[in-house]
Amino acid sequence: MEDLADTRLAPKISQLPGVGLVSISGGQKPAVRIQANPTALAARGLNMEDLRSALIAANVNQAKGNFDGPHQSYQIGANDQLMSSADYQPLVIAYRNGAPVKLAEVADVVDDVENVRQAAWMNATPAVILNIQRQPGANIITVVDRIKKLLPQLTLTLPSSVDVRILTDRTTTIRASVKDVQFSLLLTVALVVMVIFLFLRNLSATLIPSVAVPLSLIGTFAVMYLLGYSLNNLTLMALTISTGFVVDDAIVMIENIVRYIEQGETPMRGGAERRLADRIHDRVADHLADRGADPAAVHGRYRGAAVPGIRGDAGRSRFWSRRWSR
Repeated sequence: MEDLADTRLAPKISQLPGVGLVSISGGQKPAVRIQANPTALAARGLNMEDLRSALIAANVNQAKGNFDGPHQSYQIGANDQLMSSADYQPLVIAYRNGAPVKLAEVADVVDDVENVRQAAWMNATPAVILNIQRQPGANIITVVDRIKKLLPQLTLTLPSSVDVRILTDRTTTIRASVKDVQFSLLLTVALVVMVIFLFLRNLSATLIPSVAVPLSLIGTFAVMYLLGYSLNNLTLMALTISTGFVVDDAIVMIENIVRYIEQGETPMRGGAERRLADRIHDRVADHLADRGADPAAVHGRYRGAAVPGIRGDAGRSRFWSRRWSR
């Protein structure tokens, strides 16, 4: 399992665009464990360093020499590595009194794994886990989609007894957040159109927000695409809040303009007057809020009210005076 994950899965996945690191955990690489017997070594006049040196000398993988010819040169290669406990047991580590001392006489040789303190489980099943990390700046959803698309092809190259499953997916919550925001945006547009149509019963007034809100979103996505921005928690929150501003402006402005038109104003004059009144009203509310006053005080019905302004740089007081009703 460790060998299959290391030679077939990890190299292919690491070649995908956006994948930064593929690490393997829980695998058990085979190894031969030699447990020396200090008493047996001391009885034969040996120590641990003698045992280590003999093992290193008998387990070497390198060229043994070469043949030099007039036109070609050949290297003599032989693999002296020992792979199992059966190969290590008859190994001669020294000679004492003319007799060879074998490794099995001074140590216990068993087939085991490199690290007996490492393991991994998928729920209650022992497994080998591949932890895949994306590159900095890469889109995590795109990277995960590429991996999921490649997994069926890699599974076909594995034995039928090997089962490959996705243990955890960090994009689940991100995808759910994107779907929630999509639903909220669509519901917002539908509610705006419905509210304006039901209360104003004017086709042109209903058409304005139904076009303005989607165009605002399309323009936002276009700018994000040109700047190379992606969707994350911050951009999703910003889209939700900004859509609320657009909806508020669409409903409030259209309702007030229609009200001015119903009172006899022309469409151009009614819209301009309402925008000017809102601008003055917001300016006064901001000034009062900055000075610790209650901004709700300017949201009532005023007739001929004079709202004190802010002292200028020259120390003179200015006053905003406006007759309006909300």
